[in-house]
Amino acid sequence: LAYVRPSASFSIHQRLFCGIDDIYCLFLGSLNNLCQLNKQYGLTKTANEAMFVIEAYRTLRDRGPYPADQVVKDLDG
Repeated sequence: LAYVRPSASFSIHQRLFCGIDDIYCLFLGSLNNLCQLNKQYGLTKTANEAMFVIEAYRTLRDRGPYPADQVVKDLDG
């Protein structure tokens, strides 16, 4: 597993990489409603967008109380 930074040192989009329990996410950009989503999914205030995407995936995969379109509809950014 490897991540190589782009040749341009400046980008308007943040890049986040996270791996939890053999699930990996490379997130480009940001979510405007991350604080609200972290509360909804029971994550800490320090959780970033990549961590949230992994938790949302695990929720859909394991518990499944939310239909997939509901999770995607809640994302703003």
